[in-house]
Amino acid sequence: MTFLDLCQRVASESGTVAGSGLPSSVSGQTGRLGRIVVWVQEALRDIENSRSDWKWMTAEFFGTAAQGQAELTPASLGIADHAWWLVQDEATALYPWTIYTDTTNFDDETRLFWNNTSHIHLYGGQRTQTGKPVRMFLTPEDNVRLYPIPDADYVVRGWYRRSPQDLQENDTTPNLPSRFHDLIWLMALDRLMAFDEAFEQIGIVRERIDTIRRHLQRDYLPRFSMGAPLA
Repeated sequence: MTFLDLCQRVASESGTVAGSGLPSSVSGQTGRLGRIVVWVQEALRDIENSRSDWKWMTAEFFGTAAQGQAELTPASLGIADHAWWLVQDEATALYPWTIYTDTTNFDDETRLFWNNTSHIHLYGGQRTQTGKPVRMFLTPEDNVRLYPIPDADYVVRGWYRRSPQDLQENDTTPNLPSRFHDLIWLMALDRLMAFDEAFEQIGIVRERIDTIRRHLQRDYLPRFSMGAPLA
């Protein structure tokens, strides 16, 4: 469903908006229709902000670290929806970052490890050491600092958490998996009913919200398995 579809579904299901196919656009709405537009936007943000580990909010990127470029920003890597980096150290297997120059056979692709010991590697003469980066650090500004400084142009592959999506255009489709789009308009409808103090009907809506949310959590949160019992 698009942003406009979601708003129209809220208006239709509410039974309180005269006419069909309203709103005709998400832009320029005021009054009741304006509230519906805002509440659909807020519903998606609330869903995406409710957990820090939704699977669809995790994204992989491929960006360029130019020769001599020691610090990378989300913008320099072509990332417009960055919330925070997903990094790993030597002991974990999640979210591996790699670096390479060979974009055909990937023969020189190696791991790029994260740690928080920048005070060791970025000290004295090591500040200006060049070569193929082997480590990365996060700066206080949440940029990525490479060590050593790249001696050539490299491709960096890594992972990050997306920021919540801001619905703006009629035809914008939420990143939320499509089979759970009903959760968005139901949450917006819940806001509308609370605004109208329609408490007799709101219970049914909230039951549907709870059911869909449980299914979403089942399918889009990481799964953990217990290890073998100790002998």
